[in-house]
Amino acid sequence: MLPTCNAEELHTVFGPVAAYWLEDKDPVEAAELLSHIIERNAPYFFDSANAARFKVAFKRIEKVVETFGGATSTNSSNTATSTET
Repeated sequence: MLPTCNAEELHTVFGPVAAYWLEDKDPVEAAELLSHIIERNAPYFFDSANAARFKVAFKRIEKVVETFGGATSTNSSNTATSTET
């Protein structure tokens, strides 16, 4: 606990934080953290209000991975939908 903050002030500053994302020399750690956040918060990402937005964001990431790192999957069901916009 910070010595100059009471519990209410700490909550105001930090809020209900599940994780912190800090700049790091290894950007793969950021991807690993994002993966962890998605796994822990799957009901939020895939509820009816957020699922479409999440899928669009993931498609953007998938496109970058395919461009620079090759195909992301050999599963035929994934490749059949990879051209959708």
